[in-house]
Amino acid sequence: MAHSAPDREAPASSLGPVLTAAQAAIYESLVVPRYVATFARPAIEMLLDHKPAVVAQLGCRTGYPAREIVEKLGPLRLCGVDSSPEALELARTKAALVPGARAEYALADGFPTPLGEGMFTHAFALHPPGPRGNYLPVLGELHRLLAPGGQVVVSVPLRGSFPELYDMLREYALRRDRASFGEAVDAAAAGRPNPEMLAEQCEQLGLLDVDVGVELVGLSFANGRDFLDDPISRLVVEPDLRLSLDVDDELAQDALRYVEDAVAKYWSEVGFELTVNVGCVSARKRASPPAPVAVAPAPPLPRPSVPGPPPLPRPSVPGPPPGAPGGPDSKPASSARRPLPPPRSGRKTS
Repeated sequence: MAHSAPDREAPASSLGPVLTAAQAAIYESLVVPRYVATFARPAIEMLLDHKPAVVAQLGCRTGYPAREIVEKLGPLRLCGVDSSPEALELARTKAALVPGARAEYALADGFPTPLGEGMFTHAFALHPPGPRGNYLPVLGELHRLLAPGGQVVVSVPLRGSFPELYDMLREYALRRDRASFGEAVDAAAAGRPNPEMLAEQCEQLGLLDVDVGVELVGLSFANGRDFLDDPISRLVVEPDLRLSLDVDDELAQDALRYVEDAVAKYWSEVGFELTVNVGCVSARKRASPPAPVAVAPAPPLPRPSVPGPPPLPRPSVPGPPPGAPGGPDSKPASSARRPLPPPRSGRKTS
């Protein structure tokens, strides 16, 4: 896995490692038909028909699959960006031979790319870099490029990819007594998105009609050394594996050298199969911003008519009995005062 300096030290970008002219030619002839095509097939199948189509491709490398997209969508305009000038030159040469493709290619090493915002009916990427399972930067740029109602299509290696290599990394952690590195390996393998996580990353950006397809693929090699020497390993798998590990470069390189030795030893006389869990997501950009809904103020609720309590009955107080003062048969009292009795006479005195 840890290879010679030109392969190992190529500068990286948001669109993948920079390829030399020789690597670009090898990528086109050996990596595309055996490896990249497994990611392109489901992506092309998911493309929605639209005429005329204007298509953007991030990390276009050598221009694959321009011909297959024209066969699917008909004559179109295709704009691709990549970090490798040599790969782009090969892409231009190939596109000139594709009837119905009006192709343009530009150099880019990060986001946002030089492509115009909101200009494309389709925007896609095949096996883009996703450090520790995070594809939001790629999806965000694809979303930016789309016209309202446009379609995003992205193919990536999902969780369950490369288990043979992660097992060798765990063995390295165990034999070198590096518990923290073992934890980093487990986190890297688990950090690759599953279909639900990939769909959630799309929905975080406001994409609609999200659909994820999954296909488990096995790539066979004559033996371990055959895999290690294959450009699939050197140009695609190893850089992707390294991006998944949250460790420093020196430790990662030491671990990858161990993996190379282990694969060459354990599969020296038997075939080696690399497992890749290919996930392809399709989603749509909202056709137009949702119109604000004018909500009229609600009319005041009518006050309920609640009947008041009935008047209290006047208490019936019984009057005095007949003949009693104030009674029905009583006579009014006289206002004259009774005369005082005459005074008594006293004793006579002489």
